[in-house]
Order: sequence, then structure tokens, then C-alpha cells
Amino acid sequence: MHFGKDHAEFMLSMYRREWEDPDKIVKQLPIGPGSDIVDLGCGPGYFTIPLAKETDGKVYAIDASDEMIDILKGRIDGHSNILPIKSRAEKLPLPDHSADLVFIANAFHDFDDKDAVLDEIYRVLRDDGYLVDIDWKKEPSTHGPPMDIRIDRKEALLLISSHNFEIIKEIETGNNHYGLLFQKR
Repeated sequence: MHFGKDHAEFMLSMYRREWEDPDKIVKQLPIGPGSDIVDLGCGPGYFTIPLAKETDGKVYAIDASDEMIDILKGRIDGHSNILPIKSRAEKLPLPDHSADLVFIANAFHDFDDKDAVLDEIYRVLRDDGYLVDIDWKKEPSTHGPPMDIRIDRKEALLLISSHNFEIIKEIETGNNHYGLLFQKR
């Protein structure tokens, strides 16, 4: 799915913070000094910058949209650990075992080949690495993707678990989303 500049402005708005606070969400994640993170489907970097503030490791901000990557590049002043990369999620341009955590927010439902994406995530994660999936609940809301492309929490849990990930805990995300923290088996 392609999102343009108008959508990016909404994605970065203060209004969004009222129902999806990136700082509150990121504080719940197992990020330490030196953690290397992949923000997969990063868009204009709504979560990228809060993630980068929690580590002095690399934050690979990956999105398939040139426009989103360009917007992110214009926002990362002072965050030399953010590395914007244009790429599809199904074929990540990262070496094996190069990340401690892969973070996906509001994007998993958009990936064309979810099995390939999960295989790539498994490949790039270090042993005992983490995967975070935050996505829209499959229930009516005033924002978000159409209901027919949303992934129910149980469906996401089963699909991700089937790719050698173990659920560790739920992440508090607010009323519109669910958050799942997995660890690589």
C-alpha cells in the first residue's frame, strides 16, 4: 500500500499520540545499550526516532516507499544511529544475525508475503532476538486500514508462532491496537 505526504503528516501528528504514544510503547521493549534494531515498515519514522533514543546501536529504518524514506531522512538530525533503507520486507538487505530486535508497527497487515517476511526476520535476528508486532485490532475504529485487511490478534499470534517465535508478553498499546512481543526460538 502506498502512503503519500498527506498521510505521512497524519502519521506524525500530535493527534496520533493521543491514541498511540510511541514513547510509552518503546519503553516497554527489551532494548539495551548497543541493541541493533530494525524498524520494519517504518514509514516517516513515527517510532524510529523513539527507538533510536533507547540505544546507541544501529536502527535500520526500512520501508518500501521512497517518499517515506525521504521524509524520515529529513527528520533524523542528531540521530546518527538511524540508517534509512528502501527495501521490501520480504528481502531485507541485512546480514544474518545482525539485529537484536525487529519492530513492526501497523505494517504487518500490509506485507504481501507474510511467511517470507517472518523468514527474513528470523534470519536477521540474533539468537534470542525479539520481534514486536503492533497492529490494528480487527474491530471498528475511526482510523486505520479497512477491516478486511486487518489481522486479528489470535491470527497474528498463531502465524508468528508458527515461524519459531515464542510469545513473551503483550505490550500495552492503547485501545485501537494489540501489541505482541516474541522471542526467537
